[in-house]
Amino acid sequence: MKAFGMLRIGTGVLGGGILLVNAVYLTFTGLGLPEYFYPLSALPGSAAGALLVAGAARGWIRGRAFFGACMILAGAIFLSAGVIDAGFHDSYMRPVSHMYKAVTVGATGPVLSAVLLAAGAAAYRRDWLAGLCMLFPGAMLLAPGLLRMIIQAAAGPLSPLLYAGHMDLGMAAGAGLLALGAGAVWQARAGARQVCYAPA
Repeated sequence: MKAFGMLRIGTGVLGGGILLVNAVYLTFTGLGLPEYFYPLSALPGSAAGALLVAGAARGWIRGRAFFGACMILAGAIFLSAGVIDAGFHDSYMRPVSHMYKAVTVGATGPVLSAVLLAAGAAAYRRDWLAGLCMLFPGAMLLAPGLLRMIIQAAAGPLSPLLYAGHMDLGMAAGAGLLALGAGAVWQARAGARQVCYAPA
């Protein structure tokens, strides 16, 4: 599969992962929060995930400015989850971050990472910036899953170390995507209008 096709898959899977964990969060959690709080907390992630999926499915991400904006949105979701988790550790806001923890340490983490790394590797030689937009979060989201498996094997599933540091890596993925997405938007303004420069 050509580079742009892999980039579409990577972007769609990234958006789908964000969208999926929001749907699961809304469907299966009951943390005693007001009923209106669930849709309010999930709305930003759902909107960002849906935009990434639609952009990949329709091929809109060929436009570098649109692709960059999608990466900025995805980065903001991961970064804000870490900020909420750290800043509102014992308050009613903390459950908002749990939906994004599912992306970094849940069952979706290794699958999402593998797809992003494959997409980034395919796109990198044609468009290094677009490739990095897949490779960087893929690597950052793979690390918590590997760490989790190692800790489970060594100390058991109830170890307090199990989730240590995973949100820091999620925040790093978010910050990196924000910077890379901003770079893609800047390139669009500078004249590089399309990603990968060739039809899929």
